[in-house]
Amino acid sequence: MYTPIKEKKTILQSIKKEVNIFFKKIYWKNITNLIYFYRSFKFKKEKRVNLISLVCISKNRSKRLNKAIKHLYKNTKNIDFIELRIFIDEDDKEIFMYKKIIKDFSKKMKIYLEIGNIEKNTAKMNYLCKKSKGNLIWGFNDDMYLNKDWDEEINKESNKFHKDESYCIWANEDGLKYSYLHCNAPIISKKWYETLGYYLCEEFYHYYADNWLCDISRGTYKFIITKKKIWKHDNVDSNLNLFDETYSNLKKKSRMYDEKQTYIDLQKTKKEIISKIIN
Repeated sequence: MYTPIKEKKTILQSIKKEVNIFFKKIYWKNITNLIYFYRSFKFKKEKRVNLISLVCISKNRSKRLNKAIKHLYKNTKNIDFIELRIFIDEDDKEIFMYKKIIKDFSKKMKIYLEIGNIEKNTAKMNYLCKKSKGNLIWGFNDDMYLNKDWDEEINKESNKFHKDESYCIWANEDGLKYSYLHCNAPIISKKWYETLGYYLCEEFYHYYADNWLCDISRGTYKFIITKKKIWKHDNVDSNLNLFDETYSNLKKKSRMYDEKQTYIDLQKTKKEIISKIIN
């Protein structure tokens, strides 16, 4: 049976793509294990406890954020070493509910609310990072549920690096199949933030920013993946009942900013960024 040349080419491209993915999985599974083993052996005497800055943006989701913070508070071993910084838009429909949440939890933990008018979600996160006091910076969301003693695990993994080193920790996520290929919520050291001047690249609106951060951290080899599962992502991908206006608007803005093309265009800058982290 005759197969058109164009169809043959498409089939060959698909096969090539699958082969590349296969070898990529093998490579990064082994490399991440080697990095973890090396770091564990080299820095096994480190015992410091970090101040962890959680930075969070939320939009018309006060109830969900309240639930996430309750979970955070309950499952944190040492709440005195945690700060939570939240950003909401000045036109948020639930602004008074957010203020009540801050008031209630301020009696129990370090929690701060910023209200402003910043277009991109990445820029909002970086604004919070600039105000943060922690040695570690982690993007928290109103759809994140942290597992018990998560902070103890993060501290244990951070001790595999020097305190003044640029590094990234991939917080292992419940249900994520290939944790050695991607992380939906990477953690960075304060030194990493100071070196680049940002947590998330502001060329992106929201999506693809974590992909880019993962790409950079892989390129530096100065990252590790937590052995234990740190958090669960309760979002629309796992629960269609969570579909809301905020999610819909995020998707629209992502298409408007053409984040996929931005990701492709930025590839030429990757080596320069990686060299800043390494040197």
